Amino acid sequence: MNHKCDQAGPLSKRKLAVILTKGTVALIVIIVGERFASAGDSRDQLCHLSEASWVLITPAGRSLTAALDQLDVEHRWLRSDLRIAWRSGEPITGPLEKRRAPRTAAETHCSAFAAAVASHFGVYLLRPPEHSHVLLADAQFDWLSSPSGRQAGWKSVKGPLDAQKRANSGMLVVAVVKNSDARLPGHIAVVRPSDKRVICITRCGPQILQAGFTNYRSADLILGFERHSGAWLPAGKGSVRFFSHTVDLCLGRCSASECSRSRNFNCERPD
Repeated sequence: MNHKCDQAGPLSKRKLAVILTKGTVALIVIIVGERFASAGDSRDQLCHLSEASWVLITPAGRSLTAALDQLDVEHRWLRSDLRIAWRSGEPITGPLEKRRAPRTAAETHCSAFAAAVASHFGVYLLRPPEHSHVLLADAQFDWLSSPSGRQAGWKSVKGPLDAQKRANSGMLVVAVVKNSDARLPGHIAVVRPSDKRVICITRCGPQILQAGFTNYRSADLILGFERHSGAWLPAGKGSVRFFSHTVDLCLGRCSASECSRSRNFNCERPD
């Protein structure tokens, strides 16, 4: 009897240890799962984990980033009741402008900025004077999808992941949405090269820079398009569309003479 009891004691302890171990593992899974779920609900935690990047920037993409940053979108093309020059993003001043009636509300300049970025690289995107600044983003959406846009070198991009990859490779990529109400403006932004995880792109969209209600040097697309309902849905199932164009990155950073001597994307803008 004592022998049987001696065997039963250690056996019960082993069973208890197994039960406790399984319970501990289950508790850890629950806690970790809740923390990951919370992270999934936070753009800041989910979409900026650069140490786990899956879509990498090429040297050409880094040159594109440097050229885009030169445009200083956070301080130009600002929402204002002043008229701006579409190419520079600066307010228009002068005697003629002073005689015009002031605008009744502040206007945003996303489409002017997108056209200026394209022009910076020698690429045409519908702009004044071919179309006025009024509802220009909607007109750009239609133009990019048209034979005229394709003839100008723009190509439709199949989705957000491909859009980020193309920007990272040094191509000019725009994200654009047309407002379903013909009386209201759409929105357009430029895809910014970024080391982002695939899951971040799927949930939050590519990285962008834009002029708009808020100007962003770098933001998730979901943030830049948040004022346009249905524009962004996970996995790119919203109404936003992407278009790309090859660019001469040297042209975006150097003089014509400098570009003629260097095509390695490392040229510097002359003083």
